[in-house]
Amino acid sequence: MIVFSACCVIVLVVVSPEPALAWGPVTHVALGMQVLATVITPEHPLQATLLKLPEIFLYGGLAPDIVQGRRLQSRLRRHSHNWATGFGLLGSASTPEQQALACGYLAHLAADVVAHNYFLPARFIGRFESGIASHLYTEARFDTFQAHEYRDLLVKLLKVDFGVLNQTLKHAIDSPLFSFSAHQRVFEGGLRRIREFDGLLRRLGGPDQAEVEDFGLFSHASCAAIGGILGGADSAPACRFDPMGEEIIRDAVDLRRKLQRLAKIDARARAMAREISSTMVAEVRAHLQQSPFAS
Repeated sequence: MIVFSACCVIVLVVVSPEPALAWGPVTHVALGMQVLATVITPEHPLQATLLKLPEIFLYGGLAPDIVQGRRLQSRLRRHSHNWATGFGLLGSASTPEQQALACGYLAHLAADVVAHNYFLPARFIGRFESGIASHLYTEARFDTFQAHEYRDLLVKLLKVDFGVLNQTLKHAIDSPLFSFSAHQRVFEGGLRRIREFDGLLRRLGGPDQAEVEDFGLFSHASCAAIGGILGGADSAPACRFDPMGEEIIRDAVDLRRKLQRLAKIDARARAMAREISSTMVAEVRAHLQQSPFAS
């Protein structure tokens, strides 16, 4: 049964018609912990709240992914990956717990700005010669680059009762097709099998050198984007971007197809396509190295 279940997860990742969630739950927990350790200093206005309620901040960092169905969601006014939804939670927070939840929620959106506007487009363009399955597989593997402690911390979070805060989320997010509670049960069911999924992906192979370098670069950029949001609210640089990255992902997929067509013409055209791809990815990396999310 365990082997069958793990295979089902891989199949769902490979055949999914939508772009994968580039940062998985373990990565969002890891980024949250790194921000608590490095960004939330004694001088930070949120320090007292977030260090007192770290588990709620981390849960907030998972919350935007509870409601599934990205394409249906994006048509809703209060969809989960929406700055208005995140800042609405923060603006209506009347308790420290609700404030910590909202900060975690906004942290997730800030990290997704990097994932969906930089990482995924660079991956689609940079590896245009590989199949779509390898893209989704690589994205799913990003969680396995994290230390085991973050995965174990995620499992511990599932044992905490966030019932009251879930009611806050339920009233703040529009849920397509099914109730928020139904989405939540599916989401938590997947998280409970994270160790199984993580172990399977690790057995399928470790990261190559380019992936290791990308891991550091994109993780640093994500932490910077989160720090900007927690320090500058809606004036932060990350707020200029769509957390879902729909337009830029669509453009990247379109360019990927054009590069594939160009590469099929002949050897010279293939070399040209590879040069275009390499140059564009290098520009993305160079841009992130300039710390564009610093407040």
